[in-house]
Amino acid sequence: MVLVVLMAISETFGIAALLPFFKLLSNPEEIDTNHFVSRIYRGWNFTSHHDFLMVVGLLAFGIILLAAIIKIVTTYLMNLFAQVGGHRLAERLLENYLRQPYVFFLDRHSADLSKKILADSVMLVSSVLQPGMYVIAYGVVVVAMTVLMLALDPFIAITVGGVIGGFYVLIYRYVRGSRSEEHTSELQ
Repeated sequence: MVLVVLMAISETFGIAALLPFFKLLSNPEEIDTNHFVSRIYRGWNFTSHHDFLMVVGLLAFGIILLAAIIKIVTTYLMNLFAQVGGHRLAERLLENYLRQPYVFFLDRHSADLSKKILADSVMLVSSVLQPGMYVIAYGVVVVAMTVLMLALDPFIAITVGGVIGGFYVLIYRYVRGSRSEEHTSELQ
């Protein structure tokens, strides 16, 4: 869970790192007029705006690259956790089968039991563990991004959220309506 929070924070900072860079890129005079930026410009002894923009761009790229690495590691560890959980389940199921009395195995083929153990553990991993972990992980990312957008510009964040949410509701109702019509025509 710590890595999921770290991933959410790093992705948020990765996107947030682009905003000042694009602002400086669109208006290079900001280097001289913004007090904070001009202090950095003078403190690092830059002689041209172009060089400063290159360094700021490389820093933003580095932050995005670090966020991508953290996301890769987190995704790998989440998948590893799910696979190990599936393996442990398969071991426990096998152990329970092996504890059964001899009579239990007389009318069951060992290949069928093996297939059932593997199918059940794979189904748990692919249908429950991994999707659940992804929902939690990307839910944390969405919350972090939403907080960032609300902190930067609440009006635009709420407007964009309303438009996206409105489209989602429209698409959901359309799909639900078309599926319900298909279901009704199948019944007739």
